[in-house]
Amino acid sequence: RSSTNYDNPDNMIGYGIPDFYKALYGEILAVEEEKEEVFWKVYPNPISGDDLKIHFGSSLNTNFTLIDPSGKIVSNLQLERNSNKNPFEVSLKGIPTGFYIVQLQDGIAIKRQKLLRY
Repeated sequence: RSSTNYDNPDNMIGYGIPDFYKALYGEILAVEEEKEEVFWKVYPNPISGDDLKIHFGSSLNTNFTLIDPSGKIVSNLQLERNSNKNPFEVSLKGIPTGFYIVQLQDGIAIKRQKLLRY
């Protein structure tokens, strides 16, 4: 509705010449909301010991999945913590050295990160 020929477009100039003032300062029809980015950190990475710590979002529980390079699920755990200020803790005892994908999922987000265990 911000052009000279909006109501009666034709084959010569279509909808006409835009009225940039109306386009810029007219009624706003839609605004895409920005999604809040979930803070997360998996450490230490690379890891040589058995204790992995994870900061992920603000929920008190999350689903942790460890996936090997072939796509096989090595570990699938439901993690819980007392406070969202504390990290989730995962023991990798018995997991062989190699590359893995860590997948974290709560009710809002799914995040994946490479992990090297040596």
